[in-house]
Amino acid sequence: MKITSFNRNNCGDVRRVLEQALQDAGIEGVIITTRGGTYSNESFNFKVVVQTTAVGADGNTIGSSLKHAMQMHNLSRTVADDGSILIDYHPRNRKFPFIVEAGGKRWKYTEFQAKQAFT
Repeated sequence: MKITSFNRNNCGDVRRVLEQALQDAGIEGVIITTRGGTYSNESFNFKVVVQTTAVGADGNTIGSSLKHAMQMHNLSRTVADDGSILIDYHPRNRKFPFIVEAGGKRWKYTEFQAKQAFT
């Protein structure tokens, strides 16, 4: 792949290639993801997020804060019957601490909603 200037399409291509290379680096115990960034004709900046991991009972990899929240709230799984996936926990958000992905969108769940879906 030869790049002479950056645009939206080739920035996405570069990001995907670099993310895959980082995941294939063989670093165990972490999840490496990339987030959107900014670009100009000469440069491209994006965020790389590295999180510690644990494996849930259903085999899905989950973050350590979510693992702790699942133990604290007696949640037994990360995938609900309707296909929703429990992906994150924000302890400082008292009203909607659980983040769930369903149908390609992210939703905030209360503790009650999370217990109903993931117990």
